[in-house]
Amino acid sequence: MVNKRESNLELLRIVSIILIIMHHFALYTELNFGNYITSNRLIIQFLTIGGKAGACCFLLISGYFMINQKFKLKKFIKLILQLLTYCILGFVLSIIVNGAHYSLLNALQLLFLSIFGSYWFMLPYLIVYILSPFINKAFNCFNKNELKKLIILLILLQSFFPTFSFLNFEFSNVIWFITLYIIGAYFSRFKEAIPNKKTSIILLISSYLVSFLLVLGIDFLKNITYVRFNTFYFASVNSPFTLIISVSLFLFFIKIKVFYNKFINIIASTTLGIYLFHDNTFFKHFMWDNLAYLLNINTNTSYLFLKAIVSILIVFVCGFIVELIRKNTLERITNKVIDKFLLSKKE
Repeated sequence: MVNKRESNLELLRIVSIILIIMHHFALYTELNFGNYITSNRLIIQFLTIGGKAGACCFLLISGYFMINQKFKLKKFIKLILQLLTYCILGFVLSIIVNGAHYSLLNALQLLFLSIFGSYWFMLPYLIVYILSPFINKAFNCFNKNELKKLIILLILLQSFFPTFSFLNFEFSNVIWFITLYIIGAYFSRFKEAIPNKKTSIILLISSYLVSFLLVLGIDFLKNITYVRFNTFYFASVNSPFTLIISVSLFLFFIKIKVFYNKFINIIASTTLGIYLFHDNTFFKHFMWDNLAYLLNINTNTSYLFLKAIVSILIVFVCGFIVELIRKNTLERITNKVIDKFLLSKKE
């Protein structure tokens, strides 16, 4: 019997990818506000904050479920093929759209760089998946108190110190993703440690607002001083504020009564594909530039928030359709090939 996925956490996948698309809308529309702080600038900054938290949520969900699962070679191969498919698709679309011509060697080089370098999220995610059997085995050797100490230590080394020491503290996406995986696994094993929904909501709203105020503060300082500081420094993937946003959002959805909804689960199953589609290095600027042109989005646009919502929905729906087509065509074919390959290995 196939276990049905819990739709409360599948809904979180959908919310997370929407946060990521919001972030990319703000990032890739490249609106230049100069030194002026306007309502449109505030909207863009507000939309930018949640993107990294959305990415973190995917690792928290992975840890929550995969801590009790075995490594599946078939799933790993499917992830690689999914990544490869979108890299090739983006490359082909870029040739069609831009009319570019490449030699075979240049084409292979570009594809290689695209696979291993264009999606900042995918490589560390795949590494964590490969390491998951070892992480799980080590995790189950610790008791609750030891895991608390380990998580605190990892957060200090990979989040708190790199953010607040302002020194060149070593940070690794892989280690940070492992940290998030372990946090998700911790709440899977010790469900009594999960706070109520009200606490999670308070933490979520307060941490998002603090992040937003810090963004505004840095922006203000940059306008009146010679400080050259990343506006979204405190909204980075390993920022303590991003961590609180993602964990509180994750815990809120865990506390929702478990339910099953086929439609939600189908949409959630396409979220990785939506990410790979809309953040493709060959295609993303063309897509966002044309959306901005069609919706007349610029620094002085009226109803920018409404147009942002429309843009986000268009990208989401397009990504959903493309991934659904891929799953029902290419993936069905590759699944049969993978099954035959794995079966021949067993024999």
